[in-house]
Amino acid sequence: SLATSFESALEGRKGILIAGSAGGGVQSAAKLLAETAMISGLAATMKGEYPITVGTGFSLAEVIISRDEINYTGLEEPDIVIIVSADGLAKVSSRVTKNTDLYLDKSIDYKGGRHTVKSDFVSAGGKKGAALSAITTWIQNSGALSMEALAKVASKAKHGDKLLATIARSGSVEA
Repeated sequence: SLATSFESALEGRKGILIAGSAGGGVQSAAKLLAETAMISGLAATMKGEYPITVGTGFSLAEVIISRDEINYTGLEEPDIVIIVSADGLAKVSSRVTKNTDLYLDKSIDYKGGRHTVKSDFVSAGGKKGAALSAITTWIQNSGALSMEALAKVASKAKHGDKLLATIARSGSVEA
């Protein structure tokens, strides 16, 4: 278990759906988000979905972070949907509701949801870091977690220096 060493401003529960292409770092970004929540004193779950074909098609991850214990890990209506590739869009567009906050790479042409932030996440993070770049922007915009907590988790991960560089390049950009 991870020791709590950071605060969180999160109220209640947030379901975050991250969608991209296979090999695009979606699963590792989701794991970083869940671990960041845990060292911030929150409960977290993570569930990944991707086809058995390696390196082709979509990759998606569902992360739930909550102030309270998480008894149901299903994510019927995500609060936040992050889409960093066309493969990801094709897989999750049907799950966007009028209450969804969207974080889209600028290459994604999609209208929907409640609020949209568009940025060049692929340029900031590269193909493998686009999902982490979008998560970083969500953290900055929402204030739910601290950037320091994210940096601490990233620094301990494999390729931590690359992850920290992506986080540093991922400044908040309003659409």
